[in-house]
Amino acid sequence: MSIIVGLDGSDTSLEALRWAAGEARRRETDLVLVYSYVPPSWQSPLATAGSDEETMDREAQRSAGRRLAELADDNAALLEGVQVRHVTVPERQPARALLETAGPQDTIVVGSRGLGGFSGLLLGSVSQHVLHHAQGPVIVVRGART
Repeated sequence: MSIIVGLDGSDTSLEALRWAAGEARRRETDLVLVYSYVPPSWQSPLATAGSDEETMDREAQRSAGRRLAELADDNAALLEGVQVRHVTVPERQPARALLETAGPQDTIVVGSRGLGGFSGLLLGSVSQHVLHHAQGPVIVVRGART
């Protein structure tokens, strides 16, 4: 049983990380940090015209790994005492990356800015998608109110 949290560097994803790290510490389970990225070869054909797509995709994967490591390093105090794994997933939709990483016994933690028409009562698209399609428990962490 792991706790899976998606990171993109936003304030809401860092709130989710804060909650997830505390919960992983309490449960004495590992924390899986997930970062999704779109490889250049999946983008416009013009973006990779005349380029070695395989090399560009490998560099995008390395870049995503570096970004995830930076986010973890920037939040090292939160992660102290927690077994952490990093996962980068080539995926256009961050929700799908989380769902592909998590199993039925895993808990997915997502942040939500609460954007919507009723003063932020509605969830964001990633949290909605995860809530509707996850095999296991989902925790939605609301960002700080402004």
